[in-house]
Amino acid sequence: MKKIIVNADDFGISKEVNEGIVKGFQDGIISSTTVMANMPEFEEAMNLAKKNSKLGVGVHLNVIDGKALAIKEELSQKFAVKSILGLVKRKTVEEELMAQVEKVVKHIDPSHLDVHQHQGVFPNIREAVVNVAKEYKIKKIRLPKENAFSLDDFSQLWKKKLIDTFIPQTKRLYDKNELIYPEQFFGILSTGSFNVNYLESFLKKLKKTGEIMVHPGFYSKESPLKGDFLVESKHKELNALISLEAKELLKKYNVKKISFKDL
Repeated sequence: MKKIIVNADDFGISKEVNEGIVKGFQDGIISSTTVMANMPEFEEAMNLAKKNSKLGVGVHLNVIDGKALAIKEELSQKFAVKSILGLVKRKTVEEELMAQVEKVVKHIDPSHLDVHQHQGVFPNIREAVVNVAKEYKIKKIRLPKENAFSLDDFSQLWKKKLIDTFIPQTKRLYDKNELIYPEQFFGILSTGSFNVNYLESFLKKLKKTGEIMVHPGFYSKESPLKGDFLVESKHKELNALISLEAKELLKKYNVKKISFKDL
């Protein structure tokens, strides 16, 4: 039987996102989420995680948004670029990422790691992520290698092409350190526009085990994330994820929901 992880990113950024993710888990096809430890509604997210113990909860490591937990530098695109170029010491990046994981492990045992906006595929950041995984003995991780292409998805195509450039090196590093990831990944091209049509296209391509990345939430006009273009789409994604059609598609393609715990 084929297996799919439906992972909701950005747990902890707002009450609307927290409640939407839980709704998608309880009444829809979400099976996993990743929490941002430095976001305003982190504590609420942890309380919800404890009440929904079958929901897989990992850490959404973050170098570009919000207030740092352990370092003086501001988390931003500039900080990420400086880290990639080696202008910020890797130990500094590791210190911040470890502080984020440490905050989570005080509440729950994280199922896996992934990185906000896929910054973890880039040099120096990816090595820091692997060192954090080793330090906390977390063996499961996202590998955002999406084997798909469509001119309909042009808005996210540039991001996918950039990520693809660094996937081979990232995969080798993960394999060398015996990290475990789903064989397939879907979601970069559908970011901001996920719907049941995308879901069906992903399930058709699924061979054995895969991850679908989604960004659901109840409607809100605001977000603590810089330039969050998903503000207008989170509630639409949630509606798709809790729809009867989504559940029927899993049955149609004989796909079982799992979390990273099950890998």
